[in-house]
Amino acid sequence: MNVIQCYMPTGSYDDEAVENVYEQIDDVWEMIGRNEKVIVLGDWNAAVGSLSEENVTGKYGYGRRNSRGDRLIEFCKEKELVIANTLFQQPMNRRYTWTKPGGVDKYQIDYIMIRRSQMKYALQCKTYPGADIYTDHNLVFMKMRLDTKRKIRRVLNIKKYNLSKLKEPNLKMNYQEAVKEKIKEVQEIPTDIDGKWNIIKSVIKEAASETLGILKNAPRKPWITEYVIELIEERRKYKNAKTIEDKIKYKHWRNVVNREAKRAKENWLGELHKEIEEDLKRGKVDKAYNMINKYFGQRKMKVNTIEDENRKLLFEDREIAKRWKSYVENLYDDNEELKELEEEQEDNSNEITRGEFDEALKRLKPKKACGIDEVPAELIQALDVERNIGR
Repeated sequence: MNVIQCYMPTGSYDDEAVENVYEQIDDVWEMIGRNEKVIVLGDWNAAVGSLSEENVTGKYGYGRRNSRGDRLIEFCKEKELVIANTLFQQPMNRRYTWTKPGGVDKYQIDYIMIRRSQMKYALQCKTYPGADIYTDHNLVFMKMRLDTKRKIRRVLNIKKYNLSKLKEPNLKMNYQEAVKEKIKEVQEIPTDIDGKWNIIKSVIKEAASETLGILKNAPRKPWITEYVIELIEERRKYKNAKTIEDKIKYKHWRNVVNREAKRAKENWLGELHKEIEEDLKRGKVDKAYNMINKYFGQRKMKVNTIEDENRKLLFEDREIAKRWKSYVENLYDDNEELKELEEEQEDNSNEITRGEFDEALKRLKPKKACGIDEVPAELIQALDVERNIGR
């Protein structure tokens, strides 16, 4: 998926400035594969109008086309793009994207474009004039299907247990005892492996829910209180203000929201500092460190790019596969440990021993996403297998 975000010069700039931006888009376009999905979007400061243009716009544009709109149509034809927010029938208030100062004249100058061959992926595209953002532009939204060939399995309502409590000996023991008692309550133990695991799995999850508790999904900004949310809702009432009085009210509530959010953040930081200090005094260094790292640690941007030996970015799947093949071959070339491991595997049978199982369980890494059984590795590692589920 390739996304190109553009902001075209306003009407105060000449055509040369506009062409410079189109040239920059051409440079980026050369990096995109022919069969890759691409979205081009942004403020184009161009009006394509309500008249349909074959293979470029639909019947549901807005207003009249101007010269900048003609240039955008030409660009779309060259790149085989269609303008998505002209394809779907919407009421007029879901078509315009910008309101001229004064609140009377409205225009459609912000667009989302996709390849003509990938129109089937676009499910809906329209504006949201009610979005709570202080700007004279409306939010343009597109809903699309990522892939028609593969079905994405969605796991809903996965419980997140408070695994940090397992570091406290008394709470860990409570969890172990709960598992042991629930195993004793099972009336009949199945003879097959799958049946036994299903019972153990349900017992572990029930015991973890009762003794460790379930973590609630925290808001994106943990200092946002219910009071601040109420103020945001009050501000939202005047988002699409048309009269001077309503605009003044919006600015007033915006200032109130900013002020109260700042105060709430300061209070939250104060409580957080106290909690960290208490943890340090009680010797809970790991917990204090995790909280400091979570809220104050430096966040590093992750990039998933592949480079060749000369540090040149690779984009073609075939070239990336060759690079991985070369990397793995060089990595394991003349690796004595790998050869010893292969020899051990040849000598051993396919049967997994108890020692191998215990060693694999010990090496499980924490804080990893659980599988389809929804049982985190920490819950299994915390058990005394012989004492808790030896039956």
